[in-house]
Amino acid sequence: MARILLATDGSDLATHAAKTATELFGPAHDYTAIVVVPPPPAAVPVGEAGVAPMVDPAVSEEQTAALAHEAEVVLQLVDDATAVPLRPKVVHGDPGRTICEVARDFDVVVVASHGTGFFKRLLIGSVSNHVLHHAPCPVFVVREKNQD
Repeated sequence: MARILLATDGSDLATHAAKTATELFGPAHDYTAIVVVPPPPAAVPVGEAGVAPMVDPAVSEEQTAALAHEAEVVLQLVDDATAVPLRPKVVHGDPGRTICEVARDFDVVVVASHGTGFFKRLLIGSVSNHVLHHAPCPVFVVREKNQD
């Protein structure tokens, strides 16, 4: 029985990737669905160039709580889309790096070829590309069906 990590960001493609993987690999494996909640963006006071970014702790906590709640909703969507039991996992950190760290305990990681989910606005770069090149185990990348 393989341990399979389904990385998701809530996008339709990521949900499709989880569903595709569970259909291809079948129910005889141990599946964990993970959503990584990135840190809130730092706020820099206007006109204060060269000043280290500062985050208001109250705003940071509020944003983190909202993102964590959204992550739980995303995990429920993935659970609803798949026909296998999933272990939900919400982790805080940089998505690409964190997925790779968590992947140490898994046999394969499943990612969508690109994401458009809830943390897209907070990310620069490609999480799937990072995972593909840095994961400690095989990575199964699912593309859109009509993607050339």
